Amino acid sequence: MLPPYESRLECIPFSGDLDIFLPMSKNPNQAEALIPENGSIEFSRWETPFENMECEIIEVAFAPKLQWSKDSEPLYRDNSIIKSGFNADLIILIEDQRGRFYRIIFEKIVAMRLLDEAGLTEIWQASAQSGGRPGQTTFKVRNHSWTKESSLEFIQTAGWSFMIATENHCLEIVSFSVPEISENHSPSA
Repeated sequence: MLPPYESRLECIPFSGDLDIFLPMSKNPNQAEALIPENGSIEFSRWETPFENMECEIIEVAFAPKLQWSKDSEPLYRDNSIIKSGFNADLIILIEDQRGRFYRIIFEKIVAMRLLDEAGLTEIWQASAQSGGRPGQTTFKVRNHSWTKESSLEFIQTAGWSFMIATENHCLEIVSFSVPEISENHSPSA
């Protein structure tokens, strides 16, 4: 068992007016583990009710928050993330092979991309070479080309992103937090 340690953020000065906050730890072994030494793509499990089922992405939308309180549901306005000052949730609606619908809400996203699976051949090749990924439909991935191309987006997530891979679409989300997933009885989000 590893000894207990405290996580903290350490400010790394960056050129210009921007400082970067990296997750650091008093445990040097954990800090080294944030970036793989061999540069290979890594996979991790993202446990969802549909992680190994055929699914379809039905809807992907930004829902800017107008008001949020602990006593009530959030109130939303248009789907314009720009007008909201980037105070928005990413809401995804999924249908699994049994006809069940799930709503996924990411509250703190940094970046996202929606592609067909042909745009992610690097990830599929790494998955095949490593004997498969932890989930067929949902999993986490890091150290792939998008991580390297857009490294600032991945700094505070230790390089990890969430993937939803279906037959027709693949949605990759960079987020500071694990999303909320709830089952819906109908396709309306």
